[in-house]
Amino acid sequence: MDESTRALAVANLQSTRDALQVAVAGLSEAQARFKPSPERWCVEEIVEHLAVAEHGMYRFISTLHEVSDDPHTAESAASLLRAGDRQKMPLSAPERVHPKSRFGSLNAALSKFLENRERTIEFVKSCHDDLRLRLIQHPLGLINGHDCLTVLTRHPARHVEQINELKADPSFPR
Repeated sequence: MDESTRALAVANLQSTRDALQVAVAGLSEAQARFKPSPERWCVEEIVEHLAVAEHGMYRFISTLHEVSDDPHTAESAASLLRAGDRQKMPLSAPERVHPKSRFGSLNAALSKFLENRERTIEFVKSCHDDLRLRLIQHPLGLINGHDCLTVLTRHPARHVEQINELKADPSFPR
């Protein structure tokens, strides 16, 4: 990864981390656990999902990949970003990253996400490998490490939209 790519990735990782923190700041436990319907996730569950998914995608990029001599480019970062827009293309999370009350509170889930995100940022800051040569079997299909990093970076932004929708619901606790 060259210096400009690395700097942009770090800035984007920090930006989406910060947006999540702003979205959940000051929420009460009742607000964090509000569900407008049984099939929807509450804020606490969304943040738990983000913490678990961050850990998994970090593992894909850092250790759980195959190395190739030729960059895999079947999916471009731009198409993955478009796929990340849940209004245009709803995505279903794999069962392994569904919320299961792993952390017990919004604050604990957020702390775990922030810990995992910091580890990702440190990895990116020190990575000099060409991530396009790392092949990953992701739920989106076979992608390269650079595209997986793009998905990981954008993932919280997708869910910040979901959190803001919950907060705008007329039944959301005030």
